[in-house]
Amino acid sequence: MIKVSVFSEEKAWSKRLKNTDIFFKKICRAFPKKYQFSNKKVLFSLL
Repeated sequence: MIKVSVFSEEKAWSKRLKNTDIFFKKICRAFPKKYQFSNKKVLFSLL
């Protein structure tokens, strides 16, 4: 499973995306199953 952590101080970015965590989790769920790492823990951080 891919876990996404998002940290944003950019005001323009925050105005466009109200809940960045949900946005990026939806993107990760859209990956094909072989790239979802279902049996491993993967941490992906966006700053």
